Amino acid sequence: MRKYVIISGIAAAVLLLIGFFVYKNFEIYPRKVPVGPARSVTVNNYYALEKWLAKTGHPVRVEKQGTPGSIVSGTKKAVVIQSSVFDWKNAAEILTPWIEAGGFLVVSVDDYFDDDEGPAAFLETLGLRYENYNGPDDESAAPLSEDLSPDFDRNIYFTYTGAVPAVIMEDPAGIIRLVKITAGKGAVTVIGSPVFMYNDYLEERELNARLSWDLTGAAAGDEDPGVLFIHGKRTVKSLFGKLAERGNILPPGLSVLILIVAGFWMVLPSFGLLFREREQSLRPIRERFLAETHFLKKYRALETYLEIYLREIKAKGQGRKPEGELAAIENVLKKGKGLRYNDLVRSLKICQTIMERL
Repeated sequence: MRKYVIISGIAAAVLLLIGFFVYKNFEIYPRKVPVGPARSVTVNNYYALEKWLAKTGHPVRVEKQGTPGSIVSGTKKAVVIQSSVFDWKNAAEILTPWIEAGGFLVVSVDDYFDDDEGPAAFLETLGLRYENYNGPDDESAAPLSEDLSPDFDRNIYFTYTGAVPAVIMEDPAGIIRLVKITAGKGAVTVIGSPVFMYNDYLEERELNARLSWDLTGAAAGDEDPGVLFIHGKRTVKSLFGKLAERGNILPPGLSVLILIVAGFWMVLPSFGLLFREREQSLRPIRERFLAETHFLKKYRALETYLEIYLREIKAKGQGRKPEGELAAIENVLKKGKGLRYNDLVRSLKICQTIMERL
């Protein structure tokens, strides 16, 4: 016990010295580790805008798909539509009265569609056409990061030939990127993908925030100050997709496959037919007896073995009177005088012979 106390004391002293050395020679200081945004932010380009509008009393409701009927039947007066997830069938007939009554519609053309698939037919009624092209002089155009206009989508541009006066916003290259047409008490605003509303752009420039507010919070009605967004979720690449971007995914994939096969090979039996092992017959009782006798002789426990033999013989004899020699051995054991080695061996042989007859 004293030995363990000394060893424990030495170990504690060593740990104490190490702790003192670390305390005197090392310094703990805070370190800022950059952490990426949560998945709820990366899948939603409008996350920051939604939080901002909610704090200003304009809660946002998001729908993954929409129809003209769902807009007209709702109470929201400010609606932002992603054109690729909206059903444009009979849009002009249904939405025009709603806009003239005070509805403010923002149409985000996020891809180029044929007349029967996208918003082209609806925009034609307003005198608007759009093309999926950057413009003839796009390479020499001034960068959109300058404080000359908000950050617009550079893949969509518009041509307006309508008779109604409209608010038109151009990028630094003079290409039309936004058209706002007033109709009755409401208005229709048509843009490409609303880059200026995205998380990374909203707080970067004041022009982006002002335009986002004018098209959403400022246009919301008094009865229901909320804003309706109809848009899909942004596709976020999985772990394997990010690995594929940084190189060939075949070597790590092959390594993982080899590791899995090797692991199963170590824990599972070999493949093939299972052969039944040959059953081994039990050793004769005489061999077992001799092996047990040698073992007990080594540890001077032959008398204990003799007592066990006598008890087993009685159990198998079912109450019959023991034979003469067996009775004599039992009487000697009861008296506790013990038996010499030669007598023990002779007594065990007698017990063995009787067991074989039972």
